[in-house]
Amino acid sequence: KVVTLIRLEKYKDALTMIARQFRNSDIDLSYEKIYCYYRTNQLAPAMELLQELKSKNASNDPSLLYLEAQLVSAIEPDTVGTATHISW
Repeated sequence: KVVTLIRLEKYKDALTMIARQFRNSDIDLSYEKIYCYYRTNQLAPAMELLQELKSKNASNDPSLLYLEAQLVSAIEPDTVGTATHISW
């Protein structure tokens, strides 16, 4: 359901569903949560969660690197693509 809401561009609804229905779940929806934060222009919480996720174990995950590049370009438009090139 979360992915469906994201595809329908209902990012706030997806965040609400993640918070309510997956709070105590073993299912990790961190990537989806970061993406929803990004799409709703909540860049600070998106970056915090991204850094937390990277520090745990997924620092070389290509999808996270791509999402990080999107966040950096949204926060600092003059550095478009820099994060991707540096991380690779």
